[in-house]
Amino acid sequence: MWYVYLLRCEDGTLYTGITKDLHQRMRSHAAGNGSSYVAGKGLDILLYAVQAENRSRASKAEHHVKSLRPQQKTEWFQAHDHVVYQALRDE
Repeated sequence: MWYVYLLRCEDGTLYTGITKDLHQRMRSHAAGNGSSYVAGKGLDILLYAVQAENRSRASKAEHHVKSLRPQQKTEWFQAHDHVVYQALRDE
């Protein structure tokens, strides 16, 4: 099982990625080793993660989400049927 995830960086920007191990990927991001973008901006919080049945579907979903505007990105995750994680936020 693969995951497509959306996180917020410390500067408020959003980052979308895919992984096979969500917990390990978040540990890598927190340590500054997950991606150069998040390492430079700093990890704030994991907002959403959804399941994808394989890497191909995860990559296609990631590509689609990256083409959306920030508000549309959160809406896509909120509307997705396979949400496995959703942060409780007070925004």
